[in-house]
This record gives sequence, C-alpha cells and structure tokens, in this order.
Amino acid sequence: GALADLFLDTPLVNAHTSATDMLWAGVPMVTTGRESMISRVASSLCLAAGRPEMVAINLDEYQSLALQLTGTRKRVPSRLTALKASTLKSKEDSPLFDTRLWVQHLDRSLLMAWDSLVAPGTSSQEYHVVVRPLS
Repeated sequence: GALADLFLDTPLVNAHTSATDMLWAGVPMVTTGRESMISRVASSLCLAAGRPEMVAINLDEYQSLALQLTGTRKRVPSRLTALKASTLKSKEDSPLFDTRLWVQHLDRSLLMAWDSLVAPGTSSQEYHVVVRPLS
C-alpha cells in the first residue's frame, strides 16, 4: 500500500479492509458513497480518519477529484503530496486507528450488554453506545 500514490475506490462496492490498510499506510483515496451499505464503507472510514476531502459527493466529483490528484508521470500535484502527509498523520490522531479507545468502547458495550442480560425484566432491552472521548 505505501508504494501507491493514490487509491481509487470502486463506487458500487467499496473497499473495506483494503481501504483501512491504505489509510494506515498513508495512501490517500478517492471514494464516493451510494445508497447501499457496502457502497458507503470507505466514505465512513475516510470520515473517521478525519479525511472528508477524499469523499466525493457524486461520480462527477469523484472523477474530477481523481484527475486533480493524479497529475502527470513527471509531476505529482502538491495537493496529493499534502494529502498523503495528512493521511499518514491521521493514523496518529484519528479515532479510526485509536485502538485503546476502541477497546474501551468495546468493553463498555459488552458491560452494557451483560447488565441488560442479568438485570430483572430487561433481557430483551435495546441499548445504544454513544461514542464520546473517554476521560
């Protein structure tokens, strides 16, 4: 992944693990979401990584963004260079790659599930975990 300059995601069925791997390697991507869940995964990953500028609103914007970022063989656009640097940095400061925070939220979710199972009269109670920074 780190040898690539840009990852062009497929709009109909987005990359899932591959998109995560690309972001981890600091490779920017261009993606766009459609109506189905499988076509919105990469957009969600980009947003979680703090990179909304990689998400195109529609296919025309997708094509335009890809062309702006690719440049020519002899000249890489400065925008792509900057985007690569910010994508690599997002690994350090975005919730997408904050394993400790993810584990804390998973622990909280499992405790809530356990509590709802053992509490009298709440065996089928629905609950939601709201992700907030932990103090």
